[in-house]
Amino acid sequence: MAFKILELMMKDITSLSIKHKIILGLISLVSLIALIQTSMELRTLSQARAATPFFFAGNKFSGLETILKGEPYVGYWSDRDMALDKNGALFAQAQLIMAPVILDLNNTTHRYTLLDCDDPKRALDKIREISATPVKANNMGVVLALRLSR
Repeated sequence: MAFKILELMMKDITSLSIKHKIILGLISLVSLIALIQTSMELRTLSQARAATPFFFAGNKFSGLETILKGEPYVGYWSDRDMALDKNGALFAQAQLIMAPVILDLNNTTHRYTLLDCDDPKRALDKIREISATPVKANNMGVVLALRLSR
């Protein structure tokens, strides 16, 4: 069947004028070049994707569900500039992981406060400032603190 179709196409091509054959040849050449370029770009993208696997930064906030069960609000404080998109995105990912608990940005008056700091000393200073005690911490700079007084 495929040979029959190819044979019919060849008959049609041989009956074309030289001008039409040149145009058909140019179209075929451009299509072939575009196909090769697309193939090379896809290969580059797939190699880059394999080299840098997806990392959901919000995972650094997981594991607090049992401690925070029943808490409607938790304070969230960070030593990062929240005006920067990447830091705002990190807060949004934290909120996604912590749901249904609502994270209250820059509010340390709730019973629990989640401190997300690049500098552990700043986290400890903030814990002292708000009269809290660390309940849980991880190696990614996240500390859950419980206020000792309200």
